[in-house]
Amino acid sequence: MKKIIIYLLTFVILSFGSLTIYYYIYNPDFIETIISNYKRQHTTLEKNKFNRYIRNNLAKPTNNFTPENKQDLLDIYYTVFASGMDEFTFFCSIGYDDCIDDIQLITEDSQLISHLNNFIHVYNSFHSVKTTYNANGRITIIVNKVYTDELIEKITNEIDELFPELVSDDSELEKNIKNVHDHIINITRYDVDFIDGISEYKSNTAYGPLFQGYGICSGYTDLMSLFLDRMPIIHQKVSNENHVWNMVYLNDEWLHIDLTWNDPVSSDGKDYLLHDSFLLTTGELLQTNIDLDKDEHEFDQAIYLH
Repeated sequence: MKKIIIYLLTFVILSFGSLTIYYYIYNPDFIETIISNYKRQHTTLEKNKFNRYIRNNLAKPTNNFTPENKQDLLDIYYTVFASGMDEFTFFCSIGYDDCIDDIQLITEDSQLISHLNNFIHVYNSFHSVKTTYNANGRITIIVNKVYTDELIEKITNEIDELFPELVSDDSELEKNIKNVHDHIINITRYDVDFIDGISEYKSNTAYGPLFQGYGICSGYTDLMSLFLDRMPIIHQKVSNENHVWNMVYLNDEWLHIDLTWNDPVSSDGKDYLLHDSFLLTTGELLQTNIDLDKDEHEFDQAIYLH
């Protein structure tokens, strides 16, 4: 009787083992699930030397890469952007049924992604972001950065040379900011031929103003931001759907600097250096909009004023 029981148990064990092997071979999703569940607990994040987290009201740095809600996802996206990674894979928490739907909501909101882009180091900023995902909750973020290693090296070296000429330890911070502001405008003309991302110049980056003498709002703003990093002063970029400029935290308040508006395209072809949009309070900036019957400086204060 005992032998029969042993034979039966042996048969069951062997049969189960065969079925398991069959399942592994013919159902790769099962293996994927096992691997995914393991990786949920072992996801790590690398950082580059330009990793920079700026306090904001949208998202915060996180070490939790198994999100359970939309805010967790936003925190992961922000952390990946700010850390400077080109690609990062993480996994939705088991039971987070709306994870993929929330990812689609985030990635389809270009203005939201643009806001997150303003709260990271310039050299980690990006043209676009692609997100892939599968049924097992594996999410991969692919970041298409603006600045290549070659551009970063050239820009950094040039700023290293210019910085001692423009910024002095003996000068007040406002004076140093003004020196940088004036220098950028004096070496730059607005690239009126920049259309839909196409120009003969890299005017949408800090390289354009610095080496080619042409910039658009993002180029002016990025270059100013890189100098502000060196001073150092608390600062960030701020944007809406049509425009981007700098903000600095000075004397316990946020003040606005718009180099693009201070370097106007003139009808007489002359170069002008203005200070109309230099270290303005938010109230002064918005009043300027009203006076000029424009809305280029309307921005989400709930996000940027913190």
